[in-house]
Formats: sequence, C-alpha cells, structure tokens
Amino acid sequence: MKVIDAKGIKKINRQKGIIVSYPRNGLNWVRYCIEYFSGLQTPGKTKIYDQGKFAVYRTHNVKRPGPRSSCYCAFYDHDGKPIHKKVLLLLRDYHESYIRVAKRKQNGVVPTAEEIRNGKIFNFKDYFENLKAYDQYSGTKMIVRYQNLVKDFSEITKILDFFGFSYDLSNFDIEEHRQKSINLYDTQHKSYSKDNLYNFTFHQSQVDPEVNKAIDEFVDANYKKLADKYLRLG
Repeated sequence: MKVIDAKGIKKINRQKGIIVSYPRNGLNWVRYCIEYFSGLQTPGKTKIYDQGKFAVYRTHNVKRPGPRSSCYCAFYDHDGKPIHKKVLLLLRDYHESYIRVAKRKQNGVVPTAEEIRNGKIFNFKDYFENLKAYDQYSGTKMIVRYQNLVKDFSEITKILDFFGFSYDLSNFDIEEHRQKSINLYDTQHKSYSKDNLYNFTFHQSQVDPEVNKAIDEFVDANYKKLADKYLRLG
C-alpha cells in the first residue's frame, strides 16, 4: 500500500468532502448515484466513469493515508488533523459487516465463536476506528445507515444535497439503476444478498448464534460507548 506524501495531500480539494465506509456497507450504490448525477468519477475500481476529476473522496479506513496514492483518499493530514470539510459515514449493522468481510477473507467461511474470541477479527477494528473518527470530527458531517439507504431513495438525495450535487429524478428508474449498480459491483466482488436486499440480518441469521454473541463480546470489550451511542438505538 502506497502512502500519500505531503505533495499528494496538497492536491486534495478539501471542499469536496469524503465518504468513510467500512467495506460492504453500501458504498457502491452511493458512488454509482453520485457518478450518475454529477458526471464525475469517484475513487475505486467499480465505477461508471474512469477518467476526469473526482466528485468526492472516499476511504475504507481513516487510519490509513488511502488505498491508492492516485486516489488521494486520505482522511488525516500529516499532523493528524482531518483534511476534509465534510464527512459522510456509511454504517451497516456491525454483525453483518464482520460476517460479510469474514466471508470475503475466507472464501465464504465464517470463523467460529471460539476463533473470534481468540482474536480472529481480521480488520474489524477499522469499522470502529471510522466511527470513532466520525464521533470526534467537529466539521460538517452526516451518518447514513445501510438499511435506510436500501429502503428509501431519499437517503441518496440527502447525500447528493450534502455534497452539493444537483439531480433530476424525472427519468431515473431507481430499480433499473440499482440493478446496474449491482451488476457493476459483481464484476469485481460478490454480492451475497442481492436477491434479499431488504433482509438486513441476512448474514447473521445464517450463522451459529454464538458467533453473533462473540462479535458482541468483542464490541463490548473494546467499543461499548461508541456502540451504545451510535449502533444500539433500540
């Protein structure tokens, strides 16, 4: 992984804002819609446009300077201060997020509860480091939750408004474009729940309940205050 140097950070347009999203938290659909309505590309492999300026920046992990130096997706500068004037955080149920990433890491196999308790958490800490960074960020910010993003297209228009993009929905067939977005995603990744989009416990319902319990134990031991504030809303 390449590190963005000081010269690279200076090239970042701080006014554009950044999307922070743990992997498999709904970023693909958000990026698709931003690209469609803005006519600009977003950083990442699956996209409509692959040339031109970025509409926004994005990162999966605020602790790193960015997934590729050419993307200029850093969250912090070299003094440890957030770079961007606006921050959007995408959040999915953390059980779903862990299991989804675990499946990707292990060819569809989820660790046992014992393995999780023994430290097999992969990069799951990144989910909470992103949330911690959002909590501490004092600028303009917004959270969008995965289930709302899937159920209600107004969440997309809120995002477009947040970043200042204009849009005309008169000829925009939501389900047609959602399918195009999923098809683009499937060229690089695998969508397990594309036929069950409204089942927001799809992954956690397919594992031993002890696995979900072990995930909760990890969260309570390390991030209970954040979880209670943002993730366990009743």
